[in-house]
Amino acid sequence: MKKTLTITALCICASMTIIGCSSKEPVSSETKTTASNEQTSEKITDTETETGTEAVSSEEVSSDNETESPSDMPLQNNPTSASIPAEAGSMLEIAHALALCESDMETSYSSTDKTFFWNATAYLIAGYGMQSAAANIDEEGNLSLPSSTVKEYASAIFSDFNGNSDSLPEIPENVTAISYDETSDSYSVGAGGFSSTKVNTYECTSNGDETYTLGLELEVNDETDSEKLGKWKMTISPSTYNGSGHPLFNYTVTAFNKAD
Repeated sequence: MKKTLTITALCICASMTIIGCSSKEPVSSETKTTASNEQTSEKITDTETETGTEAVSSEEVSSDNETESPSDMPLQNNPTSASIPAEAGSMLEIAHALALCESDMETSYSSTDKTFFWNATAYLIAGYGMQSAAANIDEEGNLSLPSSTVKEYASAIFSDFNGNSDSLPEIPENVTAISYDETSDSYSVGAGGFSSTKVNTYECTSNGDETYTLGLELEVNDETDSEKLGKWKMTISPSTYNGSGHPLFNYTVTAFNKAD
């Protein structure tokens, strides 16, 4: 890995308040999180979500006191600006982890690449693993989760990974950010803190089919430095994962691509 997550300090990420977003009003979201691995060192600070909401309404047109016929109405699957659903707020945590992973590793989102699969999962666990009731921290500062919980995290990152039935792939030898303990059937990453970057959500589009596409921007979290580290478009859809009674992620990522 290009950078190394070092053990710094464990901090439980603060709850994010998601108000909404639109295609015309820039919005920002900041999340406070913890994350590290053995090779990469990054920091994420408290992130506040400020969103501008743009109300989108269907206008009924009438002529001679008659309502417009259904065939003349706008198609239901037309993309429109929208607010991020409240239950999808935790997906910004995944967006931050994926953006950092891609930036650090100089790689691209892929569910079929086992190296990316495990590095991305390691980032998310290191940053947000403490949100799970099953999380455990040892004396050396390593955070571990049982494989059943790791499936939940992986299911949120990759829509084509079915955490209800699929087995987690083996960790490639070139991935050192996460390790597996067969005795306890658990995965472990180094627990630490990110505080140098933040994610801004500048756009949210409803695709009319229960999916949403978010415009995201990763930048340095410094009042004196507004360096932009990259832009992405992330599409999410409702998750079918039902392995836990209290899911942390109600949506899953179907696409995560660099944006112009």
